[in-house]
Amino acid sequence: MSSTTVRLSLRGIAAIDPPGRELFSGLDLDLGQESLGLVGRNGSGKSTLLRIISGDASPAAGRIVRPADCLLLDQTAGTPTDLTVADLIGQRAPLDLIDRALAGRIDARDAARIDWGLEARIAAALTRMGLADLDVRRPVATLSGGERARLRLAGAILAEPDLLLLDEPTNHLDESGRQAVASLIADWAGGLIIASHDRDLLRGLSRILELAPGRVFHHTGGGEAWLAARAAREAAAHAAMAAARDQMSRTKREASAAAARQDRRDAAGRRHRARGDMPKILLDARQDRAERSRGRGNRLAARRLETAAGDLTAARAALDLTGRPVFSLPATDLARGRELLDMRDVVTAAGISLPDLSVTGPERIAITGPNGAGKTSLLRIAAGLDRPRSGSVRRPGRIALLDQHADLLDPALSLLDNLRRHAPDAGEEALRAILARFLFRGDAALRQTAMLSGGERVRVALACLLGQAEPPELLLLDEPTNHLDLEATETVETALAAWDGALVLVSHDRELLARVGIGRHLRLPA
Repeated sequence: MSSTTVRLSLRGIAAIDPPGRELFSGLDLDLGQESLGLVGRNGSGKSTLLRIISGDASPAAGRIVRPADCLLLDQTAGTPTDLTVADLIGQRAPLDLIDRALAGRIDARDAARIDWGLEARIAAALTRMGLADLDVRRPVATLSGGERARLRLAGAILAEPDLLLLDEPTNHLDESGRQAVASLIADWAGGLIIASHDRDLLRGLSRILELAPGRVFHHTGGGEAWLAARAAREAAAHAAMAAARDQMSRTKREASAAAARQDRRDAAGRRHRARGDMPKILLDARQDRAERSRGRGNRLAARRLETAAGDLTAARAALDLTGRPVFSLPATDLARGRELLDMRDVVTAAGISLPDLSVTGPERIAITGPNGAGKTSLLRIAAGLDRPRSGSVRRPGRIALLDQHADLLDPALSLLDNLRRHAPDAGEEALRAILARFLFRGDAALRQTAMLSGGERVRVALACLLGQAEPPELLLLDEPTNHLDLEATETVETALAAWDGALVLVSHDRELLARVGIGRHLRLPA
C-alpha cells in the first residue's frame, strides 16, 4: 500500500440509473483505514456507488477525492475462459519475466525488474484463500465459480491497494471461503468498502452506510448496531402505522357520533315545528342555528378525517420504506413420517459418490460441503432432472426444485403467463388469486419477468411451484437467497419457516438455516 492513511472523501454525490431514476443524492462520506459495509435493497445503487468510488463511473453530481491506488472486485463480472490463474491474479507479466530469467533469455535491464520474492507471496496469498498448491498456469475455465472468486481475492492481497472495494464477495463461496473472506477483512491494513447482504460478514465491519429510498443512513457502531437500529426503525414504523389506523377509526367513529347527535337535534326541531306549539320566528331561528352547527360540524369532521388520512398515508409510506413484505405458502397437510425421497449408493454423472439421503415429512435438512462436492448435483438428481451414473432413487412424494437463478421462469413472459405454464388448467381468476397470495396484485401480474428484482423472482418461482393443482410436499432449494437483498432474504425466511412442507436446502447462510428450522445436516466431503 502506497499510503499510511486512506483518504476517501465524497461530497454531495448523486447517481441516477439508466432510465433516469434517482438512486441517491447528497451523499457525504469520509473513509480512513477502516472497514465500511454498504447495504440497501436490490436496485438502491450499491454497485453504482462502488463504481463511482473506483472511478469506473461518474456521479450525476458532487465531487470525490479518492486514494491513488483503488481496486474494485466485482464478483458478478464474467471471466474470459482463455485466462490462466496468473492472469486472474494480475501477475502474468512478472511471472513471465521470472520464467525468462530462469531460461537465460533476459537482458540486464529486465533482470533489474525481477521480483524474486513474488512466487512466495503468490503461494502465501493462494494458501490464505484456501487454494494451496494451485498451479498458476492452470486455465481459469477449469475452476469453479467459488474458486474464481477466491482467486480474485488472492489477487487483491497481492495488489495491496490503498482502498479495496468488494461487491458481494461471499456469493458462491462455501463455508471455508466465507471464513477466508472474514480473515481478509480482519487483517486488511487499508481502507475497505464491502457491498453485501451477508449478515455474518457485516457484523465484523466497523461502520455501515445504508442506502434507503430517499435517504442515506450512517451507522457508526458496526454491523450489530445497524441491525439493531434497523429493527428499531421497522418496529417504530409498524407502531406508527397501528396508531394511524386507530386514529382514523376513532375519527370516523367520532364523526359518525357527532352526525347522529345533530340528526337527533334536527329531528326534535322538526317535531316542534309539526306540533306548532312554538312561534315560527323562534323555530326559524333554531333551524338556522342547527344548520350552521351542522355545517361547522361537517367541516370540522372533514378536517379531522383529512388529517387522519394524511397521517395514515405517511405511516404507510414509512412502513413501505422500512418494512418487508410478508407472504405465506399454501399448506400441504403433509403427514408426519410420510416418505418423500430415498437415495441410495448414488454416483453422479461426473463420478462423485453421494451419501445416502432419505426424507420424510416434514423434515428440514441442510446440505453442506465445499464448492464442487456435488451439492447441486444431489438436488438435481433428487428432483429427477439429472440421471445418476449408478444407484437407486425413489420419489414417493411430490418434489420440486428451486435453483438460485429461478431458471423455471421464462424472462420474456409476464408473471401471469409464467404461472399459466405451470398451472395450465387454472382459469385467469384462479391464477391471479395465486399471484395475489405471493403479493403480485392487479396489474403487477402483467409485469415482464425479466424486470423483476431477485426477491420478486423467488416469489414468482414459488408461486409457480406451489400454485400447481398438486403442489410439492418437498422443496429442494439451491442457495435461494444468494442474489437477494436482506429484506427479501428475511421475507423468504419467514415464509419457509411457517410452511408445513419438507425442505432440503443448500445454503451457507447460517442464519437462514437457523430461522427455517433445519433439524439435520448432511455434509458432503471434498
